[in-house]
Amino acid sequence: MIISASIRSSPVFHDVVLNKFRIAPNGEIYERDIKDMFAMLIIHLDLKSIKSKRFVSLTKTFPYCFDCNTAVKKMKDMSISIEVSKIVTRISYKLHPEVSLSLLSKFYRSKFLHSPVERTASELTGNMVFQPTPKGLAIVQAFCERNGMKKCNLPEILNSNFNSMELFCFERDWESDKVLYSKYLLHLLFSSLMGPKPNVWSSSNEQDPLPSSQAEDHRLSTEFQTAKSFQEVEGFSFVQFRSAPSMSPGQLSPQPNSWSKTSKNEVSPFHHRYFTNPESDAHIQYYVSSVGVRLFKDKTFHLPKEKKLVVDYSMSGKAICQWLLDCTDVLNIRQAKDIADSILKNKLIKQIAPDQSSGGHFSSTRNSYYTITESGLSVSQWDKCPKAHFEFLTGKHSGKQLTLEDILKDPGMRLQFRMHLNREYCLENLEAYMHLKYFDKILNNYKKLLKYVHERSFRDEMVAQKIDRRLQQLKRTCSTLAYQIFITYLSDGAPSVVNIAYKLKASISDIFISTTQSNISELLLNEPNQTDTEEDIPTSDISSFVQLHDESIKLLSDVSVLFSQVSNHLYRLMEVDSMPRFLKGLSNRNH
Repeated sequence: MIISASIRSSPVFHDVVLNKFRIAPNGEIYERDIKDMFAMLIIHLDLKSIKSKRFVSLTKTFPYCFDCNTAVKKMKDMSISIEVSKIVTRISYKLHPEVSLSLLSKFYRSKFLHSPVERTASELTGNMVFQPTPKGLAIVQAFCERNGMKKCNLPEILNSNFNSMELFCFERDWESDKVLYSKYLLHLLFSSLMGPKPNVWSSSNEQDPLPSSQAEDHRLSTEFQTAKSFQEVEGFSFVQFRSAPSMSPGQLSPQPNSWSKTSKNEVSPFHHRYFTNPESDAHIQYYVSSVGVRLFKDKTFHLPKEKKLVVDYSMSGKAICQWLLDCTDVLNIRQAKDIADSILKNKLIKQIAPDQSSGGHFSSTRNSYYTITESGLSVSQWDKCPKAHFEFLTGKHSGKQLTLEDILKDPGMRLQFRMHLNREYCLENLEAYMHLKYFDKILNNYKKLLKYVHERSFRDEMVAQKIDRRLQQLKRTCSTLAYQIFITYLSDGAPSVVNIAYKLKASISDIFISTTQSNISELLLNEPNQTDTEEDIPTSDISSFVQLHDESIKLLSDVSVLFSQVSNHLYRLMEVDSMPRFLKGLSNRNH
């Protein structure tokens, strides 16, 4: 991957070349990187609605399709340049064919892709024809918006009825890449899973209603600087809870006027009587997330000792995992099962005929059935009395008023607050604040390690090399974050500009784009003889590398002082302005 930053006043491009993927502690590629590579692929494929004769099945032809060979060729060199104010950012991926094939398989298993010709195929094959799924397009939309792409440069498919999914997106730990859970977040997820009312499947059902608007109706990039919505801490997307008001879990569904009945011209290409059956083997089944998991009504179950049980509403373990994989941003069945297991352990659902072999854990098979519990009903949107959840959120149950600090510590509360800020057109305040706090954390780790190096001498060459690689990694992370924060929130024409004092903004801009300090990108982005190949560094040269890090620390510390002023201002703004309106809105909707 190559990331370049070009300042208009300077003709020089400064590159970081990474010959290895960023690997999380669990040994997997960071999920953010997987999503970004998929988005880059779809952008570069430039798929068209014209039905190609190459992709024909009997009498049918399919739009927006591509094959494996085309994708591999594109992935050899993918590059986009995005201009914001005086800075041009170039993002490039250059992938070997075997790596590309592995990633395509990952994209397919993650439900980013499906085959319109072989809709029940569970694994990728070399001669398969692909189409992006609604989930995959939600990922592409998030990438485009996060990077400030102009509306005129968006892929055509984003303006089609293929782009209909509002993903439930989980926050992940910055370093471990693990999903961040809380009890309240689980309640929010379960509310979405169950939908606004029981979604009973029948072959005679009409298609699920599509969103009333697609990408062209959303404010994007520098043309419209207020269009953000929650995607994850590191970005934002219009597709996440686009119309959901700020309310308690029992009221999480979009309001009726935010969805229109589907007209004759608004037919989902994914609707099918058979492939939406929760018992079918279709690779994907859901093209909208707003209706919840598909249920069975009054299904009869045969229990031991020839007993029969008729259950009002039931759902299979397979159906639950299918919804989680299609309608949230999890990338594999293991994650979906872990989430479903948490729902089971929190007693929001219960197994109808417990299977001793499962050991009390969630089973994702089609023969394991679950039903909603009383606790689950009180959390769901089916329950019309969400007062208990309002009290849980506001803290009235404990006699303690909810604070901004409480919200920032809990992923579920943070999600509710994000939805409120999105409706108020000021989500960038929270997004920028979270980025700034993470920058502080990484910079402090960088300083601590450098201080440790200064206080000790290292004669062991392997230890010295390991420490230097870690220093390089921390420096690269800090510099990347610094540029991301500046370009996204603080530069002139930023896609998510925050409202701060002019003098403070000018001081920050001077550091990043002033001609008198044009060496910043060279110092922060360029590694001397460093392309992430982990070359051996002689112990005798460690002092020169330490000196270089000292210079980087000095510059990053100067940036950090100004960034701290921004984060303090944003915190105060949210605390004084946003929090009272957030709590008032909750109160008004629950009385």
